[in-house]
Amino acid sequence: MQQYADLVNIAIFIVLIAVGYFIGKMIESRHYRSILAREADLISLPVVSIKTLADDGREIDNVQLVTGHTVISTDYFKTFLYMFRKIFGGRVASFESLLDRAKREAVLRMKEASRGANIILNLRVEVSAINKENPAWPASVEALAYGTAITFKPGSPKVSHVQEHQSEPTSSDDDNYEDTQTLETEHVEETRFMLLFYGEIAPDQDITQVKDKVAQACKVSPQVCNKMFSGRKIILKKDVDYQTAVLHQEAFHRTGALCYVKPMDS
Repeated sequence: MQQYADLVNIAIFIVLIAVGYFIGKMIESRHYRSILAREADLISLPVVSIKTLADDGREIDNVQLVTGHTVISTDYFKTFLYMFRKIFGGRVASFESLLDRAKREAVLRMKEASRGANIILNLRVEVSAINKENPAWPASVEALAYGTAITFKPGSPKVSHVQEHQSEPTSSDDDNYEDTQTLETEHVEETRFMLLFYGEIAPDQDITQVKDKVAQACKVSPQVCNKMFSGRKIILKKDVDYQTAVLHQEAFHRTGALCYVKPMDS
């Protein structure tokens, strides 16, 4: 009788693993499709980790704390692989996707709560585990993303670093005055920015994994990537407008590394 009960328990365990693998894979794929579609829809709303904005002359209309919260559970198959890795060691790739989904989902929900904002500053993402006291049960991950949403007043002008024409035209300059004004208007440029990297990574990231992601994102060899993490100033992008700079910064931060937006003349 005991042997029969043991066989039933083993059969239930195998069924749970099989169901967890197929159903879990389907749910994960569907979730990633949703994440990618919503990230593309919200790409125009930059999210950066910097605490303050460069003064570009725009007037702030509203400042608001925004948050995004999610809890995602793994399946029995991933839990089995995790227990296997605990015995022999190694990279737990099955849980990496769980963390990735949780973080990105939390950031997306934060963005969705910030409709109408122009940029979100001081992004922070906190992750904690649920059911970690009982490793036999599928683990769940809780992720909280929060930041400061900034909304600018419509039509706020940007600062120009080219001085306006201040001298009054003389009678002898009347014929050329209109052409001079046109020429100066064409040369008025907005502030240009650059992206700087000092080899820093986010507190919750693994340096080896971050280097791999940075090498892929920047399309450089591992040797060149190691030099990028030497602590010296590396210019990732330069002479771009602010919107482009923060979009590149957000993409770079997805690797787990930190870069900074600075004006070109600083």
